[in-house]
Amino acid sequence: MIMINLAGHLGLTKDGKILAVGAQNDDGYGNNSANGGAVHLFTFDDSDFSNATYVASIGNKYEGNGGKDYDTSGISGWKAAQVAIDGDGNRLAIGHHNEEDVRVFGFEDTSLNGASLQFTIGIGQTGSNSVNATSHGVEDGDGFPNVIALDDTGTLMAVGSTRDDGLSNGGSNDGAVYLWSDTIMQGATSYTDFASDDVVINKTELEEFLNNGVDVTLQANTDITISSAITVTGTGNLNLHAGRDVNINSNINTAANLEIIASDTDTNNVSDSDRDAGAGDVVASSASLTADDLNIQLLDGGTLTNASMGDINLSTVTATTGTLMSANFSVSGASADDKTYDGTTTATVSGGTISGLNLTGTDLSISSSGSFLDADVGDNKDVPINYELSGFTSSTITIDDTSWSIRSNTNSKYSQLVLKLHLFQA
Repeated sequence: MIMINLAGHLGLTKDGKILAVGAQNDDGYGNNSANGGAVHLFTFDDSDFSNATYVASIGNKYEGNGGKDYDTSGISGWKAAQVAIDGDGNRLAIGHHNEEDVRVFGFEDTSLNGASLQFTIGIGQTGSNSVNATSHGVEDGDGFPNVIALDDTGTLMAVGSTRDDGLSNGGSNDGAVYLWSDTIMQGATSYTDFASDDVVINKTELEEFLNNGVDVTLQANTDITISSAITVTGTGNLNLHAGRDVNINSNINTAANLEIIASDTDTNNVSDSDRDAGAGDVVASSASLTADDLNIQLLDGGTLTNASMGDINLSTVTATTGTLMSANFSVSGASADDKTYDGTTTATVSGGTISGLNLTGTDLSISSSGSFLDADVGDNKDVPINYELSGFTSSTITIDDTSWSIRSNTNSKYSQLVLKLHLFQA
């Protein structure tokens, strides 16, 4: 490893334990990229800078150090000089004034594992997780960036442009500072943000916001996929809304509330042209969901062209309270016993299969209960049957359709079944 012009720019976390060092003319691993530049990462045991340890590098052909390096050879126009790191060491901004780009990397944790490119800001940058700086007044030759600064969370960034000519080029090399906010995490994503793009959210950053009490809503016109386990002890509520599927492939464990909505509707601003075909599902058949209040909804898609409902698939749920609702639930095979008049509305119910709900494993079960509408003697009396999800919850979770508890009524728009039973006078 040859470092040239080492320490032209530095970044230090607020606890002083992670140091990012820019090396503007670094030729990359094996000296195969002349003056491409790199950033080298060091850690310390404490804020007195004890036990300095080289951890990783971000640059051309760097790909060792237990997977902590990041090889930038696949990034077109890669150059590195200016550096900034956020207060917690979750985000690292790297730029070069000649290339007029700023690239922001994220890490899976504060041990600098799993470096990944999160987004790019620069002249002519387009596509997923990119911002064209030209649209915001940056021009070729402005020296963007000559310096970068990040706030503690890494969602606010100040970028200096030393030769900026001002608005409408009213000055001459007077300089400017551009302020950027990461809308993906600040207030999260709506259906109209990056409507046609694939967006990757860094789970460590997401956890940081939730732990700091910030409510986060993530919306995707087609699918949301959770690929890394999320663990939160703070009070921030997490809302996952998708036009088609919410796929939860790793556990979500939060001390606050969790809301999951799939097959969302045009009324809630799902983009019709960006909602791909296929039935909307909630899939958590191999992951556990833990929350204070858990609200799971499968809607009908409204008037979207590709609106289609599928199933809710669950494995393990731990919640204090919760609601499970689907526009695609229906019940068949339920029954209730005739009984001799006893002055009460108590009914004995059995059976009943809910289609549209699939439970895997043995953690969850469905229970049913019902009562006569009144205690009077008569034939063909109605016994509405309610269903609840139980298992690993402080209280049972009511299973609802789009308006109220599932029953069975052939006259109802929600396909509820009314059981015609006999109540005899003793």
